[in-house]
Amino acid sequence: MVERQESLLTAPDAVFRVWRHRLKIEFDAAAAFRALARDLQSLYGENDPVAQLSLEAAADEIRHADLCRRILSHDPDHEFQGDALAELRLGPERKLLVRQALYNAVAMGCVTESLSTALLIEMKKRAARGVIHDTVHEIAVDEVNHSRIGWAQLARAAGEDDIQWLAPHVTKMIQVALNEEIDPLVVDRGYTPDLSEWGILPRTEALGIMREVVEEVVRPGLRHFGLKFASA
Repeated sequence: MVERQESLLTAPDAVFRVWRHRLKIEFDAAAAFRALARDLQSLYGENDPVAQLSLEAAADEIRHADLCRRILSHDPDHEFQGDALAELRLGPERKLLVRQALYNAVAMGCVTESLSTALLIEMKKRAARGVIHDTVHEIAVDEVNHSRIGWAQLARAAGEDDIQWLAPHVTKMIQVALNEEIDPLVVDRGYTPDLSEWGILPRTEALGIMREVVEEVVRPGLRHFGLKFASA
């Protein structure tokens, strides 16, 4: 653990910009997990265990948003946003509910939450003691559990039907996770100050971490179910 204390009173605007985006991500994730839970309940019943885990994940994401708001309370220019969308379904529209549920589960759990977990673990190592370190730690613990939702639904779906239709979509899932979900959380190109004490990694290092997770976690995991995909 880093022993110094972070000071949000002296944090540059780039720090708050990143955490404002993190707030939006947490709200969107809550809506996505809520939609996944509803779809799984429609397919497998109200008490389906994976659906229940998705509902818990949605509640976790709202709690994460509150943690982000605590950080942003130190930003005089921040106007607090409202609550999450009711539901958010990822990817192209699908007529088959079972395919929509699997797409959402893999995109959120196997891909996005797996990448996010790796970044948060590294962020935690560098964040100075205080509200940001505590926030990163709490979010990271939950993201590990959220990633398991995707793998659980993937295993179930693979045992029920042919899932090869999903393979052509995986590269796009990864690109979306990099470009829309995680990429904005790292420092912009050309911005050199070290912001790690505020939970922000250098862009090139963050991208390296994510690529490593894709190759060492996501790709082997999906290959286990016969899903092969091109590099993002």
